[in-house]
Amino acid sequence: MSTPLLELENVVAPYGLSAPISLTLKHGDGVTGVLGPNGAGKSTLLRLCAGLLRPKAGRVQAGGQAQPSRAALARWLAYVPQEIGLRFDFTVEAAVAMGRHPHRPRLAAWREVDQAAVEAALRQAGLLALRDRSVQRLSGGERQRVALARALAQAPKLLILDEPTAHLDVAHAEATLRLLDDAQRGGITVLVALHDLNLAARYCRDLLLLSGGRLIGRGPPSTLMTQPTLEAAFGAPLRIIAHPDDGRPQVLGRHLTPPPGQADAEGL
Repeated sequence: MSTPLLELENVVAPYGLSAPISLTLKHGDGVTGVLGPNGAGKSTLLRLCAGLLRPKAGRVQAGGQAQPSRAALARWLAYVPQEIGLRFDFTVEAAVAMGRHPHRPRLAAWREVDQAAVEAALRQAGLLALRDRSVQRLSGGERQRVALARALAQAPKLLILDEPTAHLDVAHAEATLRLLDDAQRGGITVLVALHDLNLAARYCRDLLLLSGGRLIGRGPPSTLMTQPTLEAAFGAPLRIIAHPDDGRPQVLGRHLTPPPGQADAEGL
């Protein structure tokens, strides 16, 4: 049996989670989505997994090691936060190339393997045509792709992303999830927090559902995304239907009373 990529055992967070949490991620897990309402603890969980937040209690092991160094962790784990730090006037290619730093000896010359990783990441993210453009001249969706490409250039075994589609339109959000799907097909395990339940249902193999700072459920979309479970987590009336293309669950809001004007129209 292979060593798990990440293990959290009865971990108590310093904030954001109200109960201990246990979680295991392994090679081949594909894309695991983290769902829950605002304030449920999604970002806190991801920061614990990425080694950016030290737990108050419990055990965290990454790649079979307890508390690996930041340098060691960066060689196989990449983290993309909600706020993307691209504040300087780098070109797209230079920004993506930063993902190679964990793999390069100090003061070492740029290597063919580094350039090959950057080229592959630019190609995967659809950024080859923008490689010489300043990141300051990009749209929000393009900057998100740069952040993803930088993470892919890092050649991680585990990729963690916090709400990568939060500020994107429908087309860019869909493209981002397709990119993550391609990454998992290439052998990268992905852990991603999402607000869009329907994208999560279509692209995630497994889901973690948080509510009130607790992990209240884990499973594939077909079993976890039921009306009672999601209504309890989000505190809102919902309706679950099957997607017409693939049968996966899709979530709709549901009216407890007819919308304005509907009752009159039905009486005509």
